[in-house]
Amino acid sequence: MALIIIDEFVRSHPIVSEIEARADSEIPFNFASERVFLTKIAESGLAQYAVRQALIHASKSDDFQLSNFSMTGSIQLWTLLVTNLFAMNIVIRDPSTDAQNIGNGSRPSFRIQPYASDVFIHTIKADGALLHQYRTGEAGAPPSLVKSGQQKLANGVSMLIPAMTQAVSFETEDVLITLEIIGPTKQTVLPMFDSDSLRLSGYISTDPTASRLELLTYTLAEFRDVESFEQIAALTDHREHYVRWNAARHLLRIDPSRARHYVEKALGDTHEEVRDAAQTTMKLFFS
Repeated sequence: MALIIIDEFVRSHPIVSEIEARADSEIPFNFASERVFLTKIAESGLAQYAVRQALIHASKSDDFQLSNFSMTGSIQLWTLLVTNLFAMNIVIRDPSTDAQNIGNGSRPSFRIQPYASDVFIHTIKADGALLHQYRTGEAGAPPSLVKSGQQKLANGVSMLIPAMTQAVSFETEDVLITLEIIGPTKQTVLPMFDSDSLRLSGYISTDPTASRLELLTYTLAEFRDVESFEQIAALTDHREHYVRWNAARHLLRIDPSRARHYVEKALGDTHEEVRDAAQTTMKLFFS
């Protein structure tokens, strides 16, 4: 089945049948080379149509809810559809939420990470938002991030961000709305960088299960919950490699001296990404 996830009221838009036909086709789909098709999707008005249809359904039923909607901090995300080729999200970034969270309206620091997939971004409502662009270090070198430019955005601007080699962040004083089409995942563990210093600040998994465990262990680490050390340490034996590493790196924040043992253990992990991350961490924190 070509369309894995889709709200039925979105299916009636004409571009959806084209997406479905392409997803069912045996013609190879190279995401990075499909800019013309991705632009056609973005400019078809599918996002605006989906929002209008959702509002119509909401007006008819008090119990109506979007089936694939999530909110994290200042970012709201609605997954319109998922195919075997790509996923499509409407993403809303609301800076007023950040200002309320910190109380004084100043821009808080945050974590920047490269995308795990090739991503096509199309602005729906930009109103002078600023796009900050970064490039990552060479493959095989210790993770690094360097500012490479910036661009003032307008409505209807499209860009293709390659996986792992580039990263972006948005600066806006008003609500920014984008349509984001995301290709297949190419990397399961991503480095994260501090937005102010651009220094490596850890790693994060792209796997949903690992992400939930990541949120739990991250929260415990934020509160320096020493009593949770043994429970988090037990996750360093988890069957999924990204869970093993996320647990090890959060132990560093709770008790670095005790955590060193688990970083050293990760040097001999069965998965190359964990071994590489552990080696980099040993150089940064224990050399």
